[in-house]
Amino acid sequence: MLVQAADHLESGRYVSPYRLVMVDELQDASQARARLTRALVSQPGRDLLAVGDDWQSINRFAGADLSVVTGFHDQFGPGPTVHLTTTFRCHQSISDTAARFVMKNPAQVRKTVVSVHDRPTDQAAHEGVRLRTVASATEVFRAIGDFLTQLRDAIHEGAIVADSVSVDVLGRYHQDRGLMPHAAPPEIRLAFHTIHSAKGLEADYVVVPNLSAGSYAFPSRIADDPVLALAMAGGDTYPHAEERRLFYVALTRARRGVLLISPEHNPSPFVTELI
Repeated sequence: MLVQAADHLESGRYVSPYRLVMVDELQDASQARARLTRALVSQPGRDLLAVGDDWQSINRFAGADLSVVTGFHDQFGPGPTVHLTTTFRCHQSISDTAARFVMKNPAQVRKTVVSVHDRPTDQAAHEGVRLRTVASATEVFRAIGDFLTQLRDAIHEGAIVADSVSVDVLGRYHQDRGLMPHAAPPEIRLAFHTIHSAKGLEADYVVVPNLSAGSYAFPSRIADDPVLALAMAGGDTYPHAEERRLFYVALTRARRGVLLISPEHNPSPFVTELI
């Protein structure tokens, strides 16, 4: 459908009446969508306004091509670029940790993100990025419960100035839902999401519960089906590039604090790097 629409525009069989084309979430665009967008603004007097964040390009399985953002001017021509570098969500310490991690990949656009919450990390309120190691996967359940109890106690003691807080447990896969506690203190608004489905969401605190190495872990080592390569964009050359961006998304869903849970004897390479 997208290819046919682009064909009609490029051949002149259809002339778009729209003078301004606006694209949101450009990092999720495929090459087919990019081609259609170029065709819509190819006539004189047409303008394009696109918004996107290459650090959050996590939908390659759906055809998203990172180069649509990183090579924007090569695809759409010259024009002004405005960098949105202020975050109103994350504490500065979370933003700094996430930015250092994702920018290890030289293909990502370099930028400095500044938080409006630029103040020292409050340890008593469990702010910033923290790591808890467990002896085995069976202890993850208890580790999450302990964290919820700590947050409840911090509310009662006044370290967290609020009647309640939201906590999102973000799994790499749907099966990670099985790590969730059966109940939470009344002061805790607890929810589970996969990291992909959490994109665009936010919570006071985030827990990433299964940072181990292996196939069904983080980063995932499950190879793409070769058949899908016929329809998908070319892969990034940097190791675990998309998984790194997915980890960035997980970290930056939190306003105040992130708890990473990792096994002692089989930690994720991401945990080793952060340490």
